Amino acid sequence: MKNYLAIFLFCLPMAALAQSTFIAYQVNGSVNYVAGNKKVKLKIGQKIPATTVVIIAANSSVILISDYYNTTVLNTAGKYSLTSLKDQGKKPVNSVTSEYFKYIWDQFSHAHDAPETNRKKNMNNYGAAVRSGCPGIIIESFLDTVNYFSGDFSFKWKLVDKKDEAKFLVFKNEQSAFPALTLTGAGDTVSINAVSGKLPDLEYFFWQLQTNSGRSCKKYFTEIWTPEKFTTFCNDFLKNFESLSLTEAEKSYSLGYYLERNHFFADALRLYKRALELNPAQKLYQKTITEFINAY
Repeated sequence: MKNYLAIFLFCLPMAALAQSTFIAYQVNGSVNYVAGNKKVKLKIGQKIPATTVVIIAANSSVILISDYYNTTVLNTAGKYSLTSLKDQGKKPVNSVTSEYFKYIWDQFSHAHDAPETNRKKNMNNYGAAVRSGCPGIIIESFLDTVNYFSGDFSFKWKLVDKKDEAKFLVFKNEQSAFPALTLTGAGDTVSINAVSGKLPDLEYFFWQLQTNSGRSCKKYFTEIWTPEKFTTFCNDFLKNFESLSLTEAEKSYSLGYYLERNHFFADALRLYKRALELNPAQKLYQKTITEFINAY
């Protein structure tokens, strides 16, 4: 038992040291770090240990993410030993920002993971009601609840029996026995604009698939947000980042992340594309758009 305890006590500080790592999230101007006896340019997405010395030139700055998903801003010229910052990175922070920076950390750290599978798994684990499945019809769980403000998004499904066909039924409330709209001949996808265009005054609707062979799903929920409600929702999120002086591209990307997590799929893609337009050199933005399109 003493030997096991000694091994545990020996490994604990080593593990803690191994976890003291930072990733460069934003780099402005001339920011370098010391590697051996050389100064090396620090790049966005680069991971550096807490033993690193970072050199900030005049009129330059860097935002670092700790492995506790907190951020540190260095914006005054000088040399900084990250060892002195590792405990600061352990302080509790706003859960909204820490969730976002955990996502950023994972994106930079696991750039070659299977994107479509991981995206749906990691981005859609909250914000949706859970409803029962559909016998003979495959509908992915992220469609249980969809939020929508603008843009386009398609509801997709697969029929186990390839010879079968499905009707897309739209109801104004969950208790309705008769649909307000029936779309047929749509194959295995229906655009949300096909619904909102024919029922323009809806604040929300429920949809259900019904096959010619008599199989049907439970009703799935979609909410259509007003400009005022959507703007407030977005601004409340962005307030969490006011102290970091994010660029417009970073704001668009972070908001896209938040919207995707909350099942605003059409709006999330629009914000990701806006981020790429503002900063075409950021490979993460293009990678995200590719993953998103493949996933949904």
